[in-house]
Amino acid sequence: MKLRSLLYTVLILLISTVLLIPNFVQKTAVISIVIVGYFLYPEASKVVAHYCFGNGDTLHLNPNYIRQSKVIVQKLNTMKIGESREVRFKQKEDWRLSYALNPFNITKTEEGATIHQYIKFRGEDYTYLNFLGHKLKVSDNIVHVFDCKPYVVICQI
Repeated sequence: MKLRSLLYTVLILLISTVLLIPNFVQKTAVISIVIVGYFLYPEASKVVAHYCFGNGDTLHLNPNYIRQSKVIVQKLNTMKIGESREVRFKQKEDWRLSYALNPFNITKTEEGATIHQYIKFRGEDYTYLNFLGHKLKVSDNIVHVFDCKPYVVICQI
C-alpha cells in the first residue's frame, strides 16, 4: 500500500510540474536536444544552446569534424581560392553537419576555408531528427520557448 501511495504522490507531483511550468514539454525537448547533442552532435548542441541561452555574440565552432565532412571536402574541391558559395545539402549526406549548419556560406582561402552563417530559426523551417532509425520531423520554432538571440556562427577550417 505504501508503494501505491508513493506512486500516486510522484504522479501528482509530475502532473503539477507539467501544469505549473509554462511550456514544460517544449523546454524539456529543447534542453534534451542540447544535452544529447553534446555527446552525439557537439556542433549542433553548441549552435542550439548559443541560440537559446547565449547573448547574440558570434559563436566560433571547433573545426575538427567539419573540416573532414564529405560535404565540405567535396564542395571545396570544386571551388577556386577566393570563391564564396551558399551550400545546401540533403541531411542524409551528413546528418551531423546538417544539425549544426544547413544551409551555410563558405569561402575558400589559401589557408583552407571560412564557413559562416547567420543563425535565426524560423517557424516555417523544420529538421528531421534521425532517432533510433526513425525520422522525427521537428519544427525549428520549438526553440522559441526560450528568449532566443540570433547570431553569426563561424568556423575556420
